[in-house]
Amino acid sequence: MLCDLQNGSDNDCVVAVFVTGNPGCGKSQIAHQVGRKFADENPDCNSFVMTLDAESEETLLESYKRFCRELGITEYCLNNIVGGDSKLTKKEKITHLKSFAFSKVREYSAWLLILDNANESESLHCFLSEKGEHVGCGQLLVTTQESTYLPFGDPSCKMISLSEGMQVKDSMNLLRSISHLSSGDDEEECAVLDALDYQPLAIASAALYVRFLHDGEGTDIGFASLTWESYVKQLDKGISQATEEVYEDTKMNYPQSVTSAVSLTLQKLVKNAIFERVFHFLALCSQAPIAIDVIVKYVMEMEPDIDEFHTAAEISKCSLLIPDADNPALVRVHRVIHEVMKSHFIKKNPTDKVFEIIHQDNISVCPT
Repeated sequence: MLCDLQNGSDNDCVVAVFVTGNPGCGKSQIAHQVGRKFADENPDCNSFVMTLDAESEETLLESYKRFCRELGITEYCLNNIVGGDSKLTKKEKITHLKSFAFSKVREYSAWLLILDNANESESLHCFLSEKGEHVGCGQLLVTTQESTYLPFGDPSCKMISLSEGMQVKDSMNLLRSISHLSSGDDEEECAVLDALDYQPLAIASAALYVRFLHDGEGTDIGFASLTWESYVKQLDKGISQATEEVYEDTKMNYPQSVTSAVSLTLQKLVKNAIFERVFHFLALCSQAPIAIDVIVKYVMEMEPDIDEFHTAAEISKCSLLIPDADNPALVRVHRVIHEVMKSHFIKKNPTDKVFEIIHQDNISVCPT
């Protein structure tokens, strides 16, 4: 996609691809793979690949400091901005470092800049301002959960969502390679993958959990008898979070489990009154696909002054909701996301409040 955009654009144009999706769908891993491929295909000293961690102001500031050093900016210049005597705020330091960095970027004939975890609109838009400056012929790859206000009208930008998850063959290879198990029953393994919605982080957590138990098969408890079928039954009981503890304790490439990552995202989104209504509604429904206009109708009942069409567009672009493959008018949520929604809603509201919210609504809700 980046190459197609570059080939179809004017010289000295910066092109961008936005990789969106729910937490744990593999955005960062895909970006790192693209970065390695770009480096392999552009080995000369007149090109570079750089990743900036945009998860917070602190991580972005540290990334820009490292970026500037890689570009040859002197410690004297950097100390004037980020040294102990600096009176600048973090945001001001980032702005100054960006100016230094992009003044050097012009000297390179080809470059790829990866902005990872750009989940705050402010940091994303601030970063995109560089597209309007003359910084040579370059490529931007942005991973983000933000999919509502991306520059979809810009011909030099494209977007791709990874929310649907991995392909069956790849996900099965991942499950087997981490678990060190092959049941010999593709149907049983496919049932696990289907239950995990083919999400790479969820698959990695499941595989590590089962491997951990099988490593202790010499005990009298009989962990070796744990099958993928019995693992799915555990998921059906709603105890997926307990199975993720092994992953979080061992901290592989990604420091959070799916549940933890989704919980953080949900906590940010519910600060918006509309999305708080949306997630309350979905928490009371089954996991089956549901029409967007039904969700909108519910939100409009609760918030009658909002714009119906704008609300529908916002909901359809939410990173935690996945358009149904067979019917784009329907959306669904992954199992783990649905469990987090239910947990958040029930913890926040006592039982009588839950019933009050249900009875406020004239829409038929299928409670779980």
